[in-house]
Amino acid sequence: MKTVLEITQDIDTPVKLEQAANYSFRVTYGKHVLANMTYEEAFAEFGACILHSATCAGLVAEDPANNPWNEINEPKSTTGA
Repeated sequence: MKTVLEITQDIDTPVKLEQAANYSFRVTYGKHVLANMTYEEAFAEFGACILHSATCAGLVAEDPANNPWNEINEPKSTTGA
């Protein structure tokens, strides 16, 4: 695998895009790893991971009703409940 691009600046969790010799792609975002993707699949996944990480870092205002990651990363209670 060849690292094509790794985004680390100003986001909570680095996002890495790699390409294999067979032209497939892998996207790594923390423990979230998807491999053997086409260009189109990797394009969408890489962008989604960057946007999610930027949102978690407070760089993007989000509408919670439209964020599919909320099922995975539910907000932590600040009241201790």
